[in-house]
Amino acid sequence: MLEDILLDDDGNFLPAADGDAATVKNADCLLQDVKHRLLTYPGDLWSHPEYGVGLQRYHQAEDTEINRLELKQLIKMRLSDDERINLSSLTVSINSWTRDAISIEVSFIPASTAFNEKAAKSQATIILTITQDGISFSGGSGS
Repeated sequence: MLEDILLDDDGNFLPAADGDAATVKNADCLLQDVKHRLLTYPGDLWSHPEYGVGLQRYHQAEDTEINRLELKQLIKMRLSDDERINLSSLTVSINSWTRDAISIEVSFIPASTAFNEKAAKSQATIILTITQDGISFSGGSGS
C-alpha cells in the first residue's frame, strides 16, 4: 500500500481530524506524486537532481510543432520514471497553447503491479495549465 502526507494546492500539509497530518493512499497517492513531479523543476531536489519536469521553461515559448513535441516527450520521459504508471497507457495532449497559457492533458492507467486490479483498470486524467502565475491543476480523478 502506498501512503504519503496529503498536501493542499500550495504544497502544505493538511491536518487530519486528530490533529496529525492527513494522509493519502494508493491511486490518490500516485496522482499527488504525479502532480508533484510535474510541478518540480529538475535540480530542485538536491538528492534527486533528475526528478521533475521543468514545465515552467515553456511559459511564453512560441507555439511551434517542435516545442509541442519536445514538451510532450519531456512529460512522457519524466513520468516514465515512475514504475507505478502503465507506460503503454500514458498519453499527453496539448489542448491549447497561447502566449499567456498552455493547457495540457495527461492520462494514464496505474500499473497492475502497483495496485489492486480495480485501481489498475481506471484511467487517471490530469489537466494542467502553465501561466505566468505558475502551474495549476484540474481533474486528477480516475474514470
